[in-house]
Amino acid sequence: MKKKKYAIILICLLVIAIAIIAINIRIPKRISINQNISELSVTRGKDGVIQKIGDCDKIAGMINGIHVRTYSVVSILKGDASRTGWEYRLSYKDSDGKHKSIVISQSNIEYNGKSYTVEDTDMITDIINELAAVYSEYDSKIIKFNLTDLKNIIIKSNITSKNVTIDGKTLDDCIERLSKDNMPEKAKPDTERTLYKITFNYNDGTSEEIPVYFGDVLMYKGKYYELCRNLSEVITENMN
Repeated sequence: MKKKKYAIILICLLVIAIAIIAINIRIPKRISINQNISELSVTRGKDGVIQKIGDCDKIAGMINGIHVRTYSVVSILKGDASRTGWEYRLSYKDSDGKHKSIVISQSNIEYNGKSYTVEDTDMITDIINELAAVYSEYDSKIIKFNLTDLKNIIIKSNITSKNVTIDGKTLDDCIERLSKDNMPEKAKPDTERTLYKITFNYNDGTSEEIPVYFGDVLMYKGKYYELCRNLSEVITENMN
């Protein structure tokens, strides 16, 4: 009777041990990406800016074969996989014509709808550096508004002639939002038909005028830039 009891206890302990091992196991895998991909583009996580990549073979070759591991059941239940941030999303058309994507960060890769931890940290660092280089020219042409010592902002619609002055606490909120806008340089619009005129008035008596043209293009300090999200929202909120 005692032997039977000990046997049952031993079996229970063995089952528990196997269960503990099973829920903590992390299966090794390798990322496999077809070398004949096309229409490759990258999206930067911090601002959502998309850039096209011409050398598909180089990026595909760097990603192909990277060693990763699955998240354990314990990690999944804890939500570790869902808490990981991402730095870049690669989107491409595979040789079978299907559009696919790979999400990359320093310690995590999302591939075929599943998240993995990265084992080849040096390789992933090289990939991230390569993708960062894609944005170097874009970043060099980015400019921000001068928001220091602003007295008010005046927005005038050239269509309705409506005039709105932003000051006080509303101005503080506006400055915070506009400080997050990065404006990439754009080509001169086909037609310089002004939609809005924005005036930045400063406390020292100086001012800057910023025409916003049809086609989401504005002129600032003599150059043309893309009308970014936050400024576009500020205009819409105040002019509607």
